[in-house]
Amino acid sequence: MKKILAGACLCGLLLSACTPAAEPGDDGTLHILATTYPVYLFTTAVTEGAEDVEVSLLVNQPTSCLHDYTLTVSDMRAIEKADVLVMNGAGLEDFMDDALATSNAAVIDCDQGVDLLPALNSHDVEEDHAHDAHDHDHEDHDHGDIDPHYWMDPRRAVQMMENLADGLSQADPAHAQDYARAAQSCTAQLSGWAEELNDLFDSARRQEVDFSGLITFHDGFQYFAAAYDLP
Repeated sequence: MKKILAGACLCGLLLSACTPAAEPGDDGTLHILATTYPVYLFTTAVTEGAEDVEVSLLVNQPTSCLHDYTLTVSDMRAIEKADVLVMNGAGLEDFMDDALATSNAAVIDCDQGVDLLPALNSHDVEEDHAHDAHDHDHEDHDHGDIDPHYWMDPRRAVQMMENLADGLSQADPAHAQDYARAAQSCTAQLSGWAEELNDLFDSARRQEVDFSGLITFHDGFQYFAAAYDLP
C-alpha cells in the first residue's frame, strides 16, 4: 500500500496547437513563461539541453485557486517580456485573458487533443463527501465546466508533453530537435510510471486492498481516479 501511495504522490508532481515562430529577445535568449507550476515542470523538462532558452514561472506564490488570482505589476512585466507563453488551458488561465490580448508572445495551449473531463460541481462534492469545513472552498472555487487538472493522469500528461514539444518546435525551430529529443525521453518515463502504477493497483486488487478514502475529496484528483478505476 505504501508503494501505491508513493506512486500516486509522484504522479501528482507530475501539452498540437498552431503556434507562430517566436523571436528571441534583445539579449539573444528565448524567454518562455509558464503559467502554473505543473506546466513549468513540463516546460523545463522539454527545454533541457536547449541553449539560450530561459523558462520562468508566472504564478510563483501560494494561491487557493487561480480563478481568484489577480495579476501583479511584476506578472504583467513578465508577460510583456515573454517570447512564448505556455498555458495549461482547459479554462485554468481565465484570470489572464485581458493580459493575453495585449501580448505579442506565441501561445502554447497544452490541452489540445486531451480528453478532458467535466468538473465536479460543489453540490456533487458536498453530497459525496460530508466535509463541512471545506464546503466554502468548493463553492467559491468553481473551475467552470471543465476540470483543468488533467496532468494528474500520466497518459494525459504524455499528450500534454507532446503538445508542448510541438508548440515549442514551431515557436523556436532552431531547437526543434532538442525539444523532440527531451520530450521523447520524458514521455517514455511518464508511460513507464503509468504502467507501474497500473501494475501496483492491479496487484493490490488481487490482494483485496480497500481503496476507499485513498483519493482525496478534492475534484482535481478525478483524472487520477479515472485512470486507475479508483472509487
